[in-house]
Amino acid sequence: MVSRPNFKLMRFGIGLFIFGTVIGLTNAAVRDFELFPQAYGKLVFMAIVASGLLLLATGFLFPKKQYKKRKPSPKPNLKTRTAPLNEQLNPESVNDINFPIETNELEPVPIGSVTENTTRNLKNAN
Repeated sequence: MVSRPNFKLMRFGIGLFIFGTVIGLTNAAVRDFELFPQAYGKLVFMAIVASGLLLLATGFLFPKKQYKKRKPSPKPNLKTRTAPLNEQLNPESVNDINFPIETNELEPVPIGSVTENTTRNLKNAN
């Protein structure tokens, strides 16, 4: 899921801001003619510019969430990946595998020194 700014709200907000600016400039240009009270022109200008900025900020604060389609991952073909190792496997040794039996009993371990097990493994390795 990807979050991006809501560009529709942002475009509408920019449009309102530009429209409000044009109204403000027009109000400044025709105020000498006294066609309408100057307070109305300022009020309309400020309301439109403020709503444009508000919509622009709303586009940033409340992003639009888009769901992106993922490509399915290819399933590995185990036969082709292990085929070269098949020749190395001795078929007689497959039947000789002894799996440990699960028991809930713990083997008693004699308490000894820390190096005792290492020394015993070194003796067995020789």
